[in-house]
Amino acid sequence: MSIRAKVFTIILVLFASLGVADFFVQRFVVYPNFLELENHEAGQNLQRIFHAIDRENYHLERICRDWATWDDTYDFIISRSEVYKTSNLYDEALDSISVNVMIYCAEDGTIVWSNARDTVQKSALSLELLKEGRISPDHPLLTMTAEKEGVNGVINTERGPLLFATRRILRSDGSGPANGFLIVGRFVNPAMVKTLSEQTRISFEIMYPYVEERMACGASGVTSASIDGLDYFTKKDGKYVRVCGADDDPEGNPIFGIQYLFPGSALDDGLAE
Repeated sequence: MSIRAKVFTIILVLFASLGVADFFVQRFVVYPNFLELENHEAGQNLQRIFHAIDRENYHLERICRDWATWDDTYDFIISRSEVYKTSNLYDEALDSISVNVMIYCAEDGTIVWSNARDTVQKSALSLELLKEGRISPDHPLLTMTAEKEGVNGVINTERGPLLFATRRILRSDGSGPANGFLIVGRFVNPAMVKTLSEQTRISFEIMYPYVEERMACGASGVTSASIDGLDYFTKKDGKYVRVCGADDDPEGNPIFGIQYLFPGSALDDGLAE
């Protein structure tokens, strides 16, 4: 073999070795790290959606606290005043604050007054929760310890998930003893999803009723992850990454899922080939 051929062969082997080394570095070092970063960013976006839902619950909690910590409300539980009803509990008042459900309960859970509304159609709603005239003290709406003045979260209803806030009814100065509970709720419906999608700039969908296989983005090719206590799943879906997570009730039972498509990148596609 001539010197020129030997040199050419050595150079060819070197370039081939570098190509193989580059392939393995990208495939087994760069690509896994990139996927981890991509899944982390996808999880952060999902976290933004849940934070937006939490803000809805926070707004409900503020409304509930303002109405529950009030001398007039405290007296209403005792007197059943028609003046209080006429002045405060008319339909338009609930519509104006986008509250679908408002319930006044005595200490034993007996419903003193309630209303359920479709605030978009401006019409009354029937709700199984209200039909018995009493809410059991062990219901998630009322599961508060002696140290807590309220609870909030999401529960399942026949009309879909209901975000709620419950507060003990106290005097305006915050003194007690408490003489009942006020519950306010807002349905997780298409109107809310549209508003939150605009706020977060993430187009997402609510998966309801909850089905575990759908919430895990399917049975195969799924990666599970966690970010700040939020468990979620990701799965490649063409040029996108499907991201899935679930929202739980106060007892830790999943009520509904959230799913959205995170756009994959050209680097992801190139490395995956």
